[in-house]
Amino acid sequence: EFTEDYEVIADISLQEEFGIELGDVLKMAGSELEVKVVGFTEDAKFNVAPVLYTTVSTYQDVRFGQIDESEEGRISAIIARDESFSDIELNNEDLRSYSIEEYIEEIPGYMAQVLTFGLMIGFLIVIAAIVIGIFMYVLTVQKSSLFGVMKAQGISTAYIAKSVVAQTFILAAVGVGIGLILTVGTAFVLPATVPYSTNIIFLAVITGMLILFAVLGAFFSVRAIAKIDPLEAIG
Repeated sequence: EFTEDYEVIADISLQEEFGIELGDVLKMAGSELEVKVVGFTEDAKFNVAPVLYTTVSTYQDVRFGQIDESEEGRISAIIARDESFSDIELNNEDLRSYSIEEYIEEIPGYMAQVLTFGLMIGFLIVIAAIVIGIFMYVLTVQKSSLFGVMKAQGISTAYIAKSVVAQTFILAAVGVGIGLILTVGTAFVLPATVPYSTNIIFLAVITGMLILFAVLGAFFSVRAIAKIDPLEAIG
């Protein structure tokens, strides 16, 4: 961690992408000031740009230029982590208090970007799930002659239906599992310049939805199986 002015903790992407190491000195753009990297942290980005953490006085020098010691400095926000958010009182009507989650949502363009990509990803998931369900339905219907022969042999419709659903579940689980492994594996080989983050909960929800839609497609197939006439299917 930094203990003095002009020391910074940088996002790890600076090391992975540009080869910045501990002790390296960085020159700030638009300023003559230089800062020394004394540590790295993960997931510290604003949009896709890496963030540097430093002292308040160093930030003010970089942002506003060096100020006299007699000045109080310029601070636009204070982050309180060790106190209860509900216990914070404001003595100035020009001040506003936000939780960290609320503050992130107030960042200009953040919600618009999240909603845009969220809708795109959501529609892609729904389309993929529907395609998988339809594929399972068509795959089952194409075997109507086989199911007709099985019925002619005395095999019950309930047994055939259970087999179709079970096989569909196994096929969907294996297929989605392979896709999940490839997705996680790809994340390890992506360069640091690619803004990608693995969300376990998000992947788990997508995995469950794809398997669910595949099984639902199989249930629609069961209705078609129940209507199959053995004589027509064989003929």
